[in-house]
Amino acid sequence: MGHIPVPPFFRSAFLYTCFMNTDKKARQRQAAIRDLLQKQEVVTIREFCETLHASVATIRKDLTLLEERGCLRRVRGGAVSTEGTPRNTVYVSRLHLNEQEKTQIADQAVRLIQPHMKLILDAGTTCARLAQRILEEEIPCTVWTPNLTAIQILSRSPKITLMSAGGILDRDHNRFQGPVPGEFYADLYFLSPDGFCCGQATGTDQEESLRKRSFASQSDKVICLVEPSKEGRVAPFEIFCPAVTITEKGISSK
Repeated sequence: MGHIPVPPFFRSAFLYTCFMNTDKKARQRQAAIRDLLQKQEVVTIREFCETLHASVATIRKDLTLLEERGCLRRVRGGAVSTEGTPRNTVYVSRLHLNEQEKTQIADQAVRLIQPHMKLILDAGTTCARLAQRILEEEIPCTVWTPNLTAIQILSRSPKITLMSAGGILDRDHNRFQGPVPGEFYADLYFLSPDGFCCGQATGTDQEESLRKRSFASQSDKVICLVEPSKEGRVAPFEIFCPAVTITEKGISSK
């Protein structure tokens, strides 16, 4: 028997049905991407692929489309939500996000530290990276920090006098919650905000934001470390307008 041609009407209907099914799956996948970002704030491409059972190419296409719609912002290796206000993200999930940029920021920040300075090192993964650079450069200094990872790193050096808040351990963010001793005044405070926009550092937690303001008031100079997932974002609580800001692109001063 010869091949029976498919009438144009049925061929068009079949193609239309296939298109609609594909379009529906894409919309469902993109809705799931937005839901994941609302829950975690920061999600890597690998996590999207594993959770949604989609290819890297498909996820990248979805992220590009959603970024054009203003639903998210792409960062190296993943995406951050731009819907609503940012929330604190579990520490481990942030540890390997924007690693290259955090290293570039830490490389620039460590150059501002002179021997025997007194430093306040904030909580967060970028400050943990700075702690590693201080250790590698073998800079003799005094460091006060609530950052548990930084404490573990800096404790390896006999040249560093290390101080911490003690108090309650916040396991989600790998930090201790407590004030800087009133008699401690720092040369530099390396601030790690939850959001940074128009020269203003902001935080997601009111108590933590007040604590950061206190750190700033006990320091001669505040250095704000802004990695890509924080840039252009506004969290609910104002912290400080720092005189010096460091991003992966360089150092800027007012």
